[in-house]
Amino acid sequence: MRSIEGKITSKLASHINAKDVASGDGYPVNTYRELVEHTASLSYLNKDHLLFYRGQGIDFKNQE
Repeated sequence: MRSIEGKITSKLASHINAKDVASGDGYPVNTYRELVEHTASLSYLNKDHLLFYRGQGIDFKNQE
């Protein structure tokens, strides 16, 4: 059976450590189009995953 692992884009990798994505700071985007482009890139790299967004008033980070 093949393993399924998440991947991030090189732009995101330069912003945060791939192992600490859930506990790091968010990636800033300036426009809706930029958000859509980042999302499309992540979706393309992670064909075995579904991406979901949820709105929240504050950033809840994973505790290490």
